[in-house]
Amino acid sequence: MSINGISPSMIPISGGQSGGGQNPQIKALEQKLMQLNSEKKKAAQNHDEEKVKELEKQIQEVEQKIEKLKQKEQKKQQQQKESGLDEESKENPPYLQDPTGWYA
Repeated sequence: MSINGISPSMIPISGGQSGGGQNPQIKALEQKLMQLNSEKKKAAQNHDEEKVKELEKQIQEVEQKIEKLKQKEQKKQQQQKESGLDEESKENPPYLQDPTGWYA
């Protein structure tokens, strides 16, 4: 198989994450997506329209699952960031701060 035969839809979509930090579920689904795209390409070459339609449906389902997991992951990261800021505020609340940098 040549590199030129790879369509953009076969390349895994990775949001802000890369490699080791990525959710293993997302990684597995992206691998499955690549496999389904490869099967779809073979079915198209064999003029098996029914198989192509079936695979397109599966591809859409997998893409939706990936998107949902990525959104869930982003929410989780956002909540962690916000809770980290809250912890910082608790340690050093604004009412204890003086504009000159001295604590009251």
